[in-house]
This record gives sequence, C-alpha cells and structure tokens, in this order.
Amino acid sequence: MHRAETKQNNHTACAPRIAAVDTGRGLAILMIVTAHVLRKGAAADYLMSTGVVLFCVLSGYVMHRKGTFLQRVQKRLKRIYLPYLAVGLVSILVYSVLGRYAGSLLQTNAKETETGILQNLWYLLYANSKNHHSMKWNETLWFFPCFLAALLLSALIEALVQTAAGKNAEAKKQETRDREGESTQRAGKQERAGDGILQERKQNILRLVLSLLVLLAGWILVSLYDARLPWQGETACHMLPFLELGIALGERDRRRREEKRESESCGCTAAALTGNGRSGGGENPDRKERTGSLLQTVLLLAAGILLSIPFGGSSIRTDEYPAGFLSYLTIVLNVLAFWEIAKILPAWETPEKLGRRSLGVMLWNKFPVVAVQAAAKHAGIAKWFLEKSTPAAVLIAFLLAIVCVGLCLVWTGIPAWGKAMCRGTAGTAGDGRA
Repeated sequence: MHRAETKQNNHTACAPRIAAVDTGRGLAILMIVTAHVLRKGAAADYLMSTGVVLFCVLSGYVMHRKGTFLQRVQKRLKRIYLPYLAVGLVSILVYSVLGRYAGSLLQTNAKETETGILQNLWYLLYANSKNHHSMKWNETLWFFPCFLAALLLSALIEALVQTAAGKNAEAKKQETRDREGESTQRAGKQERAGDGILQERKQNILRLVLSLLVLLAGWILVSLYDARLPWQGETACHMLPFLELGIALGERDRRRREEKRESESCGCTAAALTGNGRSGGGENPDRKERTGSLLQTVLLLAAGILLSIPFGGSSIRTDEYPAGFLSYLTIVLNVLAFWEIAKILPAWETPEKLGRRSLGVMLWNKFPVVAVQAAAKHAGIAKWFLEKSTPAAVLIAFLLAIVCVGLCLVWTGIPAWGKAMCRGTAGTAGDGRA
C-alpha cells in the first residue's frame, strides 16, 4: 500500500505529517550530498538535478496557503532566510581562516580564496552564486534565497489561481441556486464531484500557462542578457514550474483521498443496510494497486535514466539545460520516479526521519563534505571517487555522504542549537504535514 498516508508526529502537536513526503526529502538530501562529495561528472549532475527538483516538488506538494500573502512572506523569511544568514556568517568566518588551505589541498583556483570578509558579506546578501567566485565560502547555500524567491513567485501565481477559482465557484453557486430542486441528492453529489475535477483541471491549466510565462522570462534573462539577479531570481524562474507541479500533484491526491473516504463511507453504509460486509470476488485491490505502482515506478526510472544519457548534464544552479525542453522533461521523469519510490518503500524510518531535518542538513553539509574530501585527498584515496561517475565511485561517495549527513544530524541535534535551527529549518512550504 502507498505510504502517502499521514501519521502524527510524536514530537509535535502539529498536523499529521505525510510519511512519503518525509521519505522523499530524505532521498533527495542523500542524492544532493552524494553529488557534493563527487563534485563533478555525469553522476553528480544526475543526482544533484534530481535531488534539488525532488525537494522543490515535494515542497509544492505540501504547500499551505493559509493567511495573507504578507503573512506567508514573513513566515518563509523566518524559516528560510534567517537560518541562511546565520549559516552564511559562520561559513564566511571559517572560510576567511581555512579557505586558502582547503583550496590548495583540493586544488581549486587560488583566486577563489582571495575575497575578503566585507566583500563576502555583500555576496551573502546578494546571493547569486553564478557571479565570479562570489559564494565560494559555501556555494551550496545558493539554494535557500533562490528557493525563497521561487516560493514568493509561486505564492503570487497561486493567489491569481485562487482568485480565478473563487470567481468561478461563485458563478457556479449562483447557477445552482437558480435551478435548485431540479436534481436528486445523489445527482447533486455526482455533479459536485464532476465540477471539482473540472475546476481542478482549469486551475492546473492556469498554473501551467503562468509557469511557462515565468519560465520563458527566466530563459530570456539567462540566454539573451546573462542576467545574474539577487537571490538568483533568474534561476527561481526556472525552478518555479517544479513547485507548481508539486502543488498540482498535491491538489490531485487530496481530492482522490477525499473521494476514497466518501466512497468507503458509502460502501460501509450500503454493507450495513444489506447485512453483507464482504466485497465481490476478484483480485485484491490493494495488491493490484501495489503491482501497478511498482510497474509505473520501474518504467519512470528506466525512462529517466535512459533519457539522461543523451539529454542529461543539466545544472539547476547555473540554469544549464543542454537539450532544452528534453532536459527539463528528463528531470521531471526522474523526480516522479523517486517520488513513487518514496511512496512504495517499506516503513523504514531512517530516510523518513532524515527528511524531517533535511533543510538542516542542506545548510551544514558543506563543512563535513569539505572535511571528508580534504581527508581523502590527504590520504591519497580521493582519486577513487572525486569527479568520477563509475558505479564504484558513486558507491564510495554515497557511503561518505552518509557519514557527512550523520555528522550534520549530530550537529543540528545538539539540544540548544538544534532546537533553534530546527524551528527555522524544519520545513518551508508545509513542513511535510498534511
């Protein structure tokens, strides 16, 4: 059975979390950190692009739209931008002391270690990692302000979508009042269900159109003007459709869960009236659903991997999509495959717990990754995995990534510091809750 069902978090009195979302985030962070350990290469590109986009899709999947636009902005600034500034300041201070040594040990360009603290503070605020050596003190932090910019764009689009939906709903209510009493209660329920599906399709079409317009704007900014906006606004334009895809998937699954609950309720009522609680013969529906999900997952994963061979090499951070739309489609197929994997995985709590603290790991993983790479370089074993894409190199990098993730979890788990950071980084758009 799918693991998209919700369950109550024992540590908080908040809304129940979606187990599959936490598991998906856990898979995403493992892919991202493994790519950081590898640094470069086809495998690193595949893991990084898939992991980053999976995280975006899942954030959209649990997106909440409570409160006014300004309230949502304030909440996201607190949850994303303030932790980014805190970790960025620590990174700049550490980099000013150890950056030159680490750069020479890992054989990076010496110029990348020559920027001063004041200049780096400006880069921290401007937050565009594509500027020349501007965020070498912790380049992995580019994601946070860019993701925040994408969330703000998404909030604007959703406001437009909901405004249009509200007008359509009001018109439909007026039409229903005009012909009230013409249909039976059952026909009314069926009509409302059909109207809900139609309304969802209209909203998704509007999301698609608006997302493509923003994506086109991002493409123009990058391709024609080589724009490098604050918070990597041009990259946020490319990232926005992934968030909107997650929102559309979340709306669809919520509607399906409601329909399933209503169907089960009607089924129980009918069984009580007939005195027969047994279903008809045939194949177990849960088993049939599992088989179909597994087949779908295998097909999506195979298609994504095969398409990654000619159309891969994408970089979300630098807005590089070598095959254009085909590269975009390849990333989406890979993400959908891993989302399905997260839903059908057995109830193993390790990636699920990691998913709940994924943003904390994303904030701090640069430190243990650089330490592991430097130690491997010093020991002469970095040549086994660094900037390579062989299966053996990926396996070694994955094992080292687990070590790095473990160190991040220990660091963010320190009682006083961990509570402060987890309040800011437990989640972004919905925190994985239903």
